[in-house]
Amino acid sequence: MRLKIKISVIALCMFLVACSKKDEDMTKARTSLMLGTPKISTPMPVFVGQEPVQAGQDILKPDLKVPLSQYVDLNSKPDGFVLTQAVLARTSALRDEEKLNVLSSAYYNERDTFKKKEIAESQLPLINASLDDSRSKNYYHLPIDIHAEEDLSFKILHIEPYDFATKGFRLKNIFNSDYCWSARARSQQSAVLEIGSSSFPCHLSVEDESTARLIETARAQGALKTTGKLYVFITHMDDGKAMAVVTHAHLDLVNEKTKTLLASFDL
Repeated sequence: MRLKIKISVIALCMFLVACSKKDEDMTKARTSLMLGTPKISTPMPVFVGQEPVQAGQDILKPDLKVPLSQYVDLNSKPDGFVLTQAVLARTSALRDEEKLNVLSSAYYNERDTFKKKEIAESQLPLINASLDDSRSKNYYHLPIDIHAEEDLSFKILHIEPYDFATKGFRLKNIFNSDYCWSARARSQQSAVLEIGSSSFPCHLSVEDESTARLIETARAQGALKTTGKLYVFITHMDDGKAMAVVTHAHLDLVNEKTKTLLASFDL
């Protein structure tokens, strides 16, 4: 009888551990869907900005006339490094050693103090120039695609059923019911870009009924794929995060089964 009880207890413990691991894996998967998790390559220190929003800090407003060609690709460097530079450039009172530790893997991984000094002398001017350049840039873009391979991407956009009253499709955020474009991007060094609420629309207007039918059919069949590009503008820093708003978005709606482009939108 005692043996049966022991076996039951062991089985129960194994079950609880398995469930706990499953819940943990599901939590990690859910988090990684927000804006994509950069793939780790070269060991680098974690940068966590500690810059609280300052009273009277200027909150910049985007110029919607800026050509889309002037927006910087957040994935033009691996591991979300462009985002790390953008956040670091906007964080005040950083010591030279902090800059070097985050932006120079050679400096960070070197143990010889004399060699570290030589690396600092050669790389610090380049790092400062790079940060000055990043500080002058506020316009960035990233892909919209749940299956995107890029380190940083917008993966949480959902198309709602066709609405006859508004003659279009409502855009919904999988994890935020308040605003469709709200999300966070995080680089390998934990630099954060937070896209906040704004007046940017969450609706795709489709007045042509034949086009609306094609989109709705694909959506109802689970065959509707949404891809595109999201354009954002950094307005200010808040608690170590670069705060941004959406300025433009390009969306392509594709029927995955037939590989047919159903409609394109420029918001």
